[in-house]
Amino acid sequence: MKVIALEDVVINESPIYYRKLYKALAVMEILQKNESFNIDFSIEYQPTGQKEISIKFLDKMEYPLVPVLRELKAFIYQQETAGILP
Repeated sequence: MKVIALEDVVINESPIYYRKLYKALAVMEILQKNESFNIDFSIEYQPTGQKEISIKFLDKMEYPLVPVLRELKAFIYQQETAGILP
């Protein structure tokens, strides 16, 4: 299981300056098939400098949620650290 890409990433306006809200289409390879899921996710910057990532699936998931969330959070963290996310 791995994340292929985040497509159609759109940032939503947030009145809170330390939280960024996004909508995206997550493309993942699961069991040798590419699956796409609509997701909402947020990146919140903690006072300690750490980033907390929350993900909400808008489509029904038929796969174990914990490994999918772990892979997506790692991918989103890498994308945000590299400055690829809007």
